[in-house]
Amino acid sequence: MKDTIFEKIRRTCADVTKQAEFVDINLSVIEEYAAKLELLSDEETFDENHHYISDEEKTAAYILLLNSINFGSGDFPLLEEEGFRLIDGSAYFTMSTRLKNFFEQEADLSPRRFTAITDEEMAHILEMPYDQPISHELSGRFADAFRDLSRSIIDTYDGKFYNFVAAAKGKAAHLVEMLAAQPRFRDVQSYKGNDVFFLKRAQCAAADIYQGFKHLDGRELFDDIKDLTMLADCDLPHVLRLDDVLYYGPQLIEKVDSGTFISAGSPEEIELRATALHAVELIAAAKGALAIDIDHALWHRKQQDMYTKSDHVPHRTRTNFY
Repeated sequence: MKDTIFEKIRRTCADVTKQAEFVDINLSVIEEYAAKLELLSDEETFDENHHYISDEEKTAAYILLLNSINFGSGDFPLLEEEGFRLIDGSAYFTMSTRLKNFFEQEADLSPRRFTAITDEEMAHILEMPYDQPISHELSGRFADAFRDLSRSIIDTYDGKFYNFVAAAKGKAAHLVEMLAAQPRFRDVQSYKGNDVFFLKRAQCAAADIYQGFKHLDGRELFDDIKDLTMLADCDLPHVLRLDDVLYYGPQLIEKVDSGTFISAGSPEEIELRATALHAVELIAAAKGALAIDIDHALWHRKQQDMYTKSDHVPHRTRTNFY
């Protein structure tokens, strides 16, 4: 029987964990860690202070476009050095809130308008110093992402962002697969000759659409939302490392803590993400909770001082996938 996309993510990340050379899971702490971990409410996982909610078309447009630019974590320390100001200490909240502000002020929110967005306009929307090199480059990558997604909405979904959501026919798995067909969302890596599936931003879009429409009018768009996995990025391995759930090998510790860039698609980078995802599966099973709920709890946990002000830092990778 063919794997679902979520089963494929779980299986391939478990396979990486079995073969990992740079990262290991501390299995002895999983039960206690799961018991003590506090989960969050829906209001805490998708708050309207940082996110935009309107009618179904504008809500779909906002969430899909936000997730099209939900990357660049490896560059954000450099952006801050260029004068980029964070909102509530979070790169993600900064992006989501500034895009929210733009949506609240802009009259034309059609995909055609977004196909014409310029790199400099994108920098202005996100308040990035366009005359600085990293901001200049990243705003161009973000604008490309807006333009590409919007063209696909025009070409395939009759110019309506909500049509894309409706085409998933109530399945988060379908929405993830639809996004994964686009190169900017196809977060699949090669490890020891085998494909490893993460699809972080595609899954994040599904989770955000589900939460956003619950906030909008109470509807639950996907009946398989419980099947989402952890959203594999750089922050959750960092939290699990500091909480003694993950062990890093000495060479990896030196690279990560010195801020050395770890190449996208390298064995180290794949192991960091895959072992964290598998660890979350173990925590979820021990707690009797959903993996996506564990993800939300850990992601919000990372805002605490012990994670943001530690001598240890999240790994840095330049990638379009987180």
